[in-house]
Amino acid sequence: MAELRTRAAAGLVRAKQRVVRARRASGGGDVEKQLANLRSRVNELEHEVIENRQLARRIAELTDVVEQLLLPEDVRDPQRLEQRLRQTRSRR
Repeated sequence: MAELRTRAAAGLVRAKQRVVRARRASGGGDVEKQLANLRSRVNELEHEVIENRQLARRIAELTDVVEQLLLPEDVRDPQRLEQRLRQTRSRR
């Protein structure tokens, strides 16, 4: 029974040492501060994703305008071109 207690105590010491090493490796023991930093970074990334989606949509709209302008005049849809140009100008 004494041997079991000794092994358990040694195991507990090793576990505590691992926790201390893990905290040092993660930049300290202030978990709340790290969590706040991560939440802040996630918010920044979400805003960047929204901005990238808006930019991608804008590029797609401009691509449609260029596509219509590159078509020969007899195939071009002037109403669609005018509509796209109005949309492009209004979003500047």
